[in-house]
Amino acid sequence: MKFLIKVALILIVGILVYNYFWGTPEEKATSTQVYTKVKDLTVSVVDVLKQEKDKFNKGKYDTAIDKVENVISTLRSNKKELSSSEQNQVEQLNLEKDQLKTDIERTNKLPEKEADEASKKLDDRLMNLLHKAEEIVRKK
Repeated sequence: MKFLIKVALILIVGILVYNYFWGTPEEKATSTQVYTKVKDLTVSVVDVLKQEKDKFNKGKYDTAIDKVENVISTLRSNKKELSSSEQNQVEQLNLEKDQLKTDIERTNKLPEKEADEASKKLDDRLMNLLHKAEEIVRKK
């Protein structure tokens, strides 16, 4: 399937290049129009990546991390009510939260494209952390 897609893309690009240089005036106009649209799409994608990077740098994760910290501190303050297994889970949550914060700080320093890819992974990790915290709270 990937092979067929690659062959199709190569054929399309080949036809566009041929039409752009050696085609009829209509074909040249169509090829120019396609190139313009591809350029606009590329610019749009770059703009979206820049916006995501800016949001990320402005603290996209701060609110969620604060919520996790509040849950952890609440659970720690009620340590007497937790079993030793639950206390271990809370400490594990705290370690994961600290590692996530460190990774977020590292991601802030990455170039845009890498930061966008890392941001998706951080989103997943953060959601997983929130679910774990909710599970512990639900038990109590």
